[in-house]
Amino acid sequence: MEPRRYGARLAVFSASVILFGAIALSVMATKPATTLDRAAMAWAHAHAVPWLTDVMLGVGYLGGPSVTGVYAFLLVWYFLWRRRFGMALAVAAIAYGGMLLNVVVKHAFERARPAIEDPVIVLTTYSFPSGHAAASTIFAGLLCVLAFRSGSGQADKALAVVLATIWVGIVCASRVYLGLHYVTDVLAGVAEGVAWLALSTLLLERFGSAPVQTPP
Repeated sequence: MEPRRYGARLAVFSASVILFGAIALSVMATKPATTLDRAAMAWAHAHAVPWLTDVMLGVGYLGGPSVTGVYAFLLVWYFLWRRRFGMALAVAAIAYGGMLLNVVVKHAFERARPAIEDPVIVLTTYSFPSGHAAASTIFAGLLCVLAFRSGSGQADKALAVVLATIWVGIVCASRVYLGLHYVTDVLAGVAEGVAWLALSTLLLERFGSAPVQTPP
């Protein structure tokens, strides 16, 4: 890898870790919720409407770790079909490793879910950081990395980044709107996802450079 590209990933990783740390310290200092968390919850509750709730439930389902795991599985099988075994391994490690990391971090902080009146869904798992935010960030970011590696034009690359950003933003908004996560949960999930992506995509440079050649 070129030193400049390595330095850029290191900078992104470092900035994301610092942001995650700042959010975590804020959460630990202001249990159960920060001022931003309370304000966002109040706004979402005041603007809740049935049709938007249905949309957000759909987004939450499609952007969750379980369904994202299916997306990753299909992508792994695509690379296996193309006989790019190193790439398949790297994609699996990035996607599923990020999900495992989120579970470990959740149990380290053990933050309870928001307590709201008349919840749409009741979850008993931990809240910080958001698994939906982390999973969608990692997978959408991975697709962007693959788009950049594919040799696509600048317009296609820009479109991939824009669509990925919109998708992650909508998934994060759905978690807060439904009262399943605080804003700090989803922000930390995104920071965690970006940090993991910046570090783990080094696997693509090591194992995903070339397809396996079949003998003539």
